[in-house]
Amino acid sequence: MGFRTEGSIRGLHPSGLEERLVKQEKDFDGIDSKKHIVRFSHQLGEKKRLVFLEKARQLKVKIANPGTMEPAARPVEEALPEREPNVGSETNGVEQPNVESASNSAAEDDTETRTISAKEESEEESNK
Repeated sequence: MGFRTEGSIRGLHPSGLEERLVKQEKDFDGIDSKKHIVRFSHQLGEKKRLVFLEKARQLKVKIANPGTMEPAARPVEEALPEREPNVGSETNGVEQPNVESASNSAAEDDTETRTISAKEESEEESNK
């Protein structure tokens, strides 16, 4: 009388397949693509993961956590576009907003609202 899962599906992957943890290449022995889904160990490096991905493709086994399917990403220096350094500019060429004008306009808005509310209050008092 509890909330436990039915025994026939308990411990299965949501796809309905039995999950198998793969740490070494020999862990692929006895895996049936119709019954099992492979989960790679989190300790696998990129080289071994790529080898295991290829092995899983050959066996036509589903993979629960394939990770990246591409070899190592290129170095960061190649990935970033080249930029010319800005010489003599404190703001690095980025225009900074005028802070004073923004605060002055906010203060003016407050004054207007106070004036309107004061007028409304005086009208309300005179109506009484």
